[in-house]
Amino acid sequence: MARKPGSRSDITGPRIRTAARRLFARHGFAAVSMRQIAAEV
Repeated sequence: MARKPGSRSDITGPRIRTAARRLFARHGFAAVSMRQIAAEV
């Protein structure tokens, strides 16, 4: 996947991790997909 213009890893990385933790807490690690995490960000 190509990087979007204007994307910033110092902002995007923490947002991805926060979304992943939220989904893991709600659904469990095994039940969460990368697609779900990406949709949250």
